[in-house]
Amino acid sequence: MIININYKGILKEGVEKLVFSGWKPCQCVMKFQNYTIVEFRSGKCRVMGCKAPLDISSLPLPIEIECIQSVSITFDYGHRLNLVKMLELDSAATYEPEIFPALRINDFNPLCVNVFASGKVVVHGIKTLNFNELVDEINLYIFMHDFQ
Repeated sequence: MIININYKGILKEGVEKLVFSGWKPCQCVMKFQNYTIVEFRSGKCRVMGCKAPLDISSLPLPIEIECIQSVSITFDYGHRLNLVKMLELDSAATYEPEIFPALRINDFNPLCVNVFASGKVVVHGIKTLNFNELVDEINLYIFMHDFQ
């Protein structure tokens, strides 16, 4: 399930720049129901907080989307996972429950893959909407480390 998509874009040629004022004169923030647009003085912008792929024609400004900056997803195994056992089987993983209650799987760098004892997994930093293969790899990792 997608929890956040951030796009990188630029205002199309000929579009009048917004008036910048306030405590952050280098950017203008416009909040909408399904996303937030941050416009910079340079004309570059970010469309953030999307819960589904963006319909560019629905944007209130003529923005040319350059790329997906990042996608965050989550999924749930529906049962508890033994994070201590997973850490014992993968010395490259990180688990310090006093600091953060999730096991960080470092095998997927530069992505941030956090596995919680509840069975929930959160992945940050994906650069594409085609992440099914990544989810399959994470499922294989979890299966090999949790069920042995």
